[in-house]
Amino acid sequence: MTKKSEELKESKELEETRALEKLVESYKEKKDKVETIDEFLRKYNPWKGKNFDGLLDDFLEALKKDDKEFSWLKIDNGLYNELKDKNGRAASIDYGIPSHVRGDIEKGTVFLCLVNPNIDVKVAMCEACQMKNEEDIKKYIFNPGSEGGILYKEILELKGMKKLIGLKESDEDKNHEKNEIGYYTANYFNVILLAINDYKNKDEKEYEDLKKAVKSFKRFTRTLKNDDENKQKNYKNIKKEDLENFVNISKKIVNLEAFPFRSSTPNFAIDEDNAKDRFANCLVNSNSNVSMLSARIIIWKILEYIVNPKDNVKPVFIFRRFNRAWRPSIENVLKKDFFEKNKDDSVKEDKDDSVKEDKAINIAIDNIIKKLHEEFFYTIGPKDHDNMLKMSKNLYKNDEKISINEGKENEFNELIINALSLPKNN
Repeated sequence: MTKKSEELKESKELEETRALEKLVESYKEKKDKVETIDEFLRKYNPWKGKNFDGLLDDFLEALKKDDKEFSWLKIDNGLYNELKDKNGRAASIDYGIPSHVRGDIEKGTVFLCLVNPNIDVKVAMCEACQMKNEEDIKKYIFNPGSEGGILYKEILELKGMKKLIGLKESDEDKNHEKNEIGYYTANYFNVILLAINDYKNKDEKEYEDLKKAVKSFKRFTRTLKNDDENKQKNYKNIKKEDLENFVNISKKIVNLEAFPFRSSTPNFAIDEDNAKDRFANCLVNSNSNVSMLSARIIIWKILEYIVNPKDNVKPVFIFRRFNRAWRPSIENVLKKDFFEKNKDDSVKEDKDDSVKEDKAINIAIDNIIKKLHEEFFYTIGPKDHDNMLKMSKNLYKNDEKISINEGKENEFNELIINALSLPKNN
């Protein structure tokens, strides 16, 4: 390697190392930077205001009249017009109520970054017909509260859970109790719980309450399989405090969807030429507030931690289909919110300078995403994997399966333990 090649390599490595520093610098220089969750929601959340209220009224009216022209895409008129098909009609999403952000984005520490709320068309229609309370629909679509998480909801729906931890049960609650753990608990939360169980450290006492909470839930789920006469006996082995702690742990896990609109299959196109006309690809590549909301939450949470690590827990992000479903919106957020060129300056500069600046911005964004993968991101399958793998045994860090790398697996387990640990006063 020549001296010049070595210098170029060192320069490139330095740029990659400083990528997150550049992001923080850009954030601090912003005149309109967002510093609190309330500011964030006022500025970026599309699911609010008169437009949203009007759309909900249209939805309920469309259900009554079986109106096939209704579209949830009208939450953003620009997005609606952008995604119209060649016949001038918006892509059908069959009334399925969207689900975008569910969980406490302010205090949440583990983020399940999924693709879209998959659902069968008939199920979506049935679900929509049953949900006629506007406030319930609003919370179903976007609920950033401490009790808004899907996992929290699934756990409280388990038969006997509310009674055991001392929460009031309504007749409706009793009618909707479940004898089996829910989909997200089975497919995602259980993997996270294994990380807690598998973590070994000299300071076991530091995480004792967390491990006790997990064990109490395991004992509780075993009672669901027992007959009625055995339940009382098994409940005696479950401490209310430990089970309450477990429920509080579930509040720290947030569901983010790359896009909120329901379909049984997102149908991403792999080929770039086909992607230009494919609904899912166009949606995640859009610069609309709807398409960038989840990515903005991710970047905001990371910046919050980097700027003030002493007062914040390091967040963990677990992605499905990173390159296809998530990278486009993360790139758009970085470009629009942190590296957007000044429009006045771009008029003055010549074409060559503009091309150079665009190239420099793209390199900076690529370096940031590389560092985010090193520091914060995990993927289900490799980054470019497009099939629906199960999370268990398919967690990857930078395209390497962590289950075959003891160091990376221990690192993940430790991050999860730290992210979900209970406050000392619990």
